[in-house]
Amino acid sequence: MATSSSWFSLVSLFESHLRNTFTSSGLYSQSIDIDSDTTLHFWSPKHPSLTLPSLVLLHGFGGNSVWQWSSQVQCLSTHFNLYVPDLIFFGESFTTSLERSEIFQAVSVGKLLEKLGVTRYSVIGTSYGGFVAYHMARLWPERVEKIVIVNSALNLRSKDTEELLKKAKIEKIESLFLPSSSAELLACFRLMHKRFPIYIPEFLLNDILNVLCNENRKEKLELLRGTTVGQEEIVSISPLHQEVLIIWGEDDPIFPLEKGYELKELIGDKVSMDVMPKTSHTPQNENPKLFNEIVKKFFNTKVIKNTTMCTPQKEAVMATSSSCLSLVSWYESHLRNTFTSSGLSSKSINIDADTTMHYWSPKHPLALPPLVLIHGFGGSSLWQWSKQVQYLCTHFTLYLPDLIFIGKSVTNSSERSEVFQAVSVAKLLELLGVTRYSVMGTSYGGFVAYHMARLWPDRVEKVIIAKDMPSSPDELLTLIRLMHKPRFPIYIPHFLLNDFLNILCNENRTERLELLKGTTVGKEDIISLPPIQQEVLIVWGEDDPIFPLEKGCELKELIGDKVRMEVMLKTSHTPQIENPKLFNDIVKKFLLGMSSL
Repeated sequence: MATSSSWFSLVSLFESHLRNTFTSSGLYSQSIDIDSDTTLHFWSPKHPSLTLPSLVLLHGFGGNSVWQWSSQVQCLSTHFNLYVPDLIFFGESFTTSLERSEIFQAVSVGKLLEKLGVTRYSVIGTSYGGFVAYHMARLWPERVEKIVIVNSALNLRSKDTEELLKKAKIEKIESLFLPSSSAELLACFRLMHKRFPIYIPEFLLNDILNVLCNENRKEKLELLRGTTVGQEEIVSISPLHQEVLIIWGEDDPIFPLEKGYELKELIGDKVSMDVMPKTSHTPQNENPKLFNEIVKKFFNTKVIKNTTMCTPQKEAVMATSSSCLSLVSWYESHLRNTFTSSGLSSKSINIDADTTMHYWSPKHPLALPPLVLIHGFGGSSLWQWSKQVQYLCTHFTLYLPDLIFIGKSVTNSSERSEVFQAVSVAKLLELLGVTRYSVMGTSYGGFVAYHMARLWPDRVEKVIIAKDMPSSPDELLTLIRLMHKPRFPIYIPHFLLNDFLNILCNENRTERLELLKGTTVGKEDIISLPPIQQEVLIVWGEDDPIFPLEKGCELKELIGDKVRMEVMLKTSHTPQIENPKLFNDIVKKFLLGMSSL
């Protein structure tokens, strides 16, 4: 499994970089049920501007929206409220409906915008997305203000399709738009991209196939066959009333330039056309600077000063300073994929007027016992529970909050104790309607889990309790060596240590230091630890230099009468990461009341 998963997928890593481009442009990843059959995933501003016009970007076949619009979002987000959906069966959008036409896609995007309260907007669609954009403009002339069609031959005839197959030396159109082998993919790339590299290694071609072509393959094939364009010899195009801009790559071999000129005469009376020289089927990626200028000029946008504009100088600064070049951020994106592939969704909720908590939970809670996983200091829940979620999600309904000031959870309150963290997690679960649950906490999260069990014995069923934050690479190196004694690598590059510091330690640093200082544990010589009533399992790393094993044995005698302890051999302060297989087995047996460990 390890070799075939996104662990070693360069394409998945690059997709994580593309997602970072979207988030750094102020866009947020969201999903919404537009009706009882269909869920659409999309990117949009968290708080749309009241003064900017709305613009919808529709991708074509191939990858989802992040693959096809990443070169536009940073530039255009300063001029528009951007809405970038994944079309159905791309990315995280799906339906149980049997509809497969581009008209169904158009209706679905229209429903999404209606749900979001977006009543007036313009649309840009590339290739297959241009078919969808056209139908949106045709169906809702009162909503769609302007439309941009990019290399999208709405006027394709059946004979054009036959000529394309001959030119590409393929038998079926799906071999071009949805290749099934590395040879087909290579032929597709050579046809679609004018500046195609001489060589792409076989493993990378297979990686691209797995990530971009094989997901929902059956349904995507049905979409191709359900497309109404190119099926007939006689073209029937209803003219549009809106202003239309057609952008075409000069050297597009899939939809040749003459199809663009012909479309210009058919699609309406208010049509302009820009031909982009030395580009092929994806001009927005091949020459994004020119493409973005053409789009802005069509929409009559003004230059906005003192904002993140897409000048070469700004782009260079952003590229070197942002998470785009951060290996740690890329790895965190892999961890997010681990959570989402385990059926967990990322969400945030205001638990009161002061506090917002980010958490992971199933999109639709399962008929399984609830289990809350509470992380310690360091990274958010992603970093500390990634080795558990895939295994435990088959046995429990998992809830993984980010504690306050770690990850995306924040508060305006001046409270900083672990008791406040416990109250906040309990409020979150109460808002979610989770009334009975077990809790597992590691390190600082164990303090929080203890207080939850103490304060709410009627809610918490079982409990598992498994230094100053570093401020320099040397301090971080010392801490990592302490925490991972048995298997610590001999050398970690300085740049990577700084990367860890920036991502995991420096965000909300002031508030996290206040959390450490506000912790009640370790302040007195006399320990006052009210016993808790629940069954408790203590899991301890044999070689933990931070909280030595004797502290675990002492805790076992203090915390209650129904306490068991498991010592994990050859592990240190993070046994759930150092030996996840054994840790997960111990947890499952305890929580499910299985035979002795």
